[in-house]
Amino acid sequence: MLFMGHRHGGKSANLYGDDGEMQCSQCFCDFVRDSVDDMEKKIGDFNMRIALEEMNAKTSLHDS
Repeated sequence: MLFMGHRHGGKSANLYGDDGEMQCSQCFCDFVRDSVDDMEKKIGDFNMRIALEEMNAKTSLHDS
């Protein structure tokens, strides 16, 4: 259920579901092997990386 509804920013995530695997290539969640707590941490880490990238992009635009 979590695998099918998994999204990033309203867009479908890059999900891999072949051969019985259920993984997201963006936040690295493994929906077969990871606990819900592990997935929550991985998604939080992914969101933090995206936020930092956006902040760095805005900062570099203002510096130029």
